Amino acid sequence: MGKLIIRSSQLTRALEGKLGLDFRSGSERSAWYCLDGKKILRVTIPTVKGGGGTILPGTANSIRNQLSLSRNQLRELAACPMSGTDYETVVRQKMAKNRL
Repeated sequence: MGKLIIRSSQLTRALEGKLGLDFRSGSERSAWYCLDGKKILRVTIPTVKGGGGTILPGTANSIRNQLSLSRNQLRELAACPMSGTDYETVVRQKMAKNRL
C-alpha cells in the first residue's frame, strides 16, 4: 500500500478522541494507553510546526509499532473507520498472543 503518510493533527485528534490519550506537551508529545487500569503502551508523536504537517514515513512506522498496529489499522484509526473499542480489541488480541 505504499508509504504510511499521516497528518500530525489528524493522528493526534484520533488518539485523543478515540483512545482517550492525554499527550504531554514538549518537543515530542507522549502519552500512555491504559487498559484495565494499567499502562500498556506508550506512544510518542513529534511536534510538527503549525500542528497540521505530515509525519515522516519512518516516524509514522515507529508510531505504528508503538501502538502495535498494522499500516492499514493505523490508517483506519487516523481516518475514522477504527473506533476506540476496535483498537482495544486489537490490543487485547495482541496481549493474548504475545503477552504484550
